[in-house]
Amino acid sequence: MRLAPVLLALSLASAACERQPETRPEPAKQLPAAPKRPGAELLRGTWQVDGFEASSPAGSASAAALQAQADSPEAQAVRITYTGSQVQIQAPGQPVLSSTYDVLDSRPGWVRIKNGNDEVVIAFRDDDHMTVDRRGNQFGAKMKMKRAAGPAPQPPKLAAGSATIAAPFQSAKVVGTSAAGNPIVKIGP
Repeated sequence: MRLAPVLLALSLASAACERQPETRPEPAKQLPAAPKRPGAELLRGTWQVDGFEASSPAGSASAAALQAQADSPEAQAVRITYTGSQVQIQAPGQPVLSSTYDVLDSRPGWVRIKNGNDEVVIAFRDDDHMTVDRRGNQFGAKMKMKRAAGPAPQPPKLAAGSATIAAPFQSAKVVGTSAAGNPIVKIGP
C-alpha cells in the first residue's frame, strides 16, 4: 500500500509536466556596440538636446522640469558644437555663445573636460548619443544629447519694412559657477 501514494504522486507530476507548454529562452537583444573611438574625437561635431536625467536624488526635480521642456521647439532648435577646443551654443535669433574647454582625459566612448571652473564628464552610448554630466553640481541634471542631423531651425524672416535689432557682442566666457552650480557667463569683449 505504500507504493500506491508514490505512484500517484509520480503520475500527477508527470501529467503536470506534459501540460506545460515548452518554453524556450528568447534570443538576447542586440545592443549597440560600445564606441571604440576616443571620447575627445567623438565629441567633435554638432549636438542637440535629447533629454535630461537626475545626476543625484537632489537633482530629480530639476531634471524633471528640464525634461518637460526638452521636446519644445525652442529646445530642439538649440545646437551645441564642440570644435576640439571650443564649445559654441547656437539658438535661433541669439548671438553664438562660445567658451573654451580643455580635454583632461579621453578613453574609448568617454571624455573628461574642463570648461571654466567646471569638470564635465561625457559618456557615449554610441557614436551619436552622449550624456553630459557637469560634476560638482549635486542639484543639476545630466543632459542627454544626440548628434544633430542638420542645421538648426532658422527664426522666421522679418516682413519687408520691419526693424531689425543689432546683435549684442558675439563672445562669452564662463567665469565661475553659482552656488546652485550654474555657470556664470561674461558676455562682451
